[in-house]
Amino acid sequence: MPAQASRENLQRKLGELRRRNMREHGVRTAVLTDTPHPLTRQWLRVHNADAALRTRLDEMRQRYGAQDLLTCT
Repeated sequence: MPAQASRENLQRKLGELRRRNMREHGVRTAVLTDTPHPLTRQWLRVHNADAALRTRLDEMRQRYGAQDLLTCT
């Protein structure tokens, strides 16, 4: 699946794929609901990030709803 522009687009696309998969297995009606995710944090470590890359990372943080962007020392 190609990268999506936002979390909402990603969730919508995943929902479409799930419904399509269920139809292939004979399911014609279903109710899809959100379930809690067991992971509370994900980590991405980037070494030697310059100012331009830090700006892009902050944009990604905002787009995907991440709470923290920390500088490693």
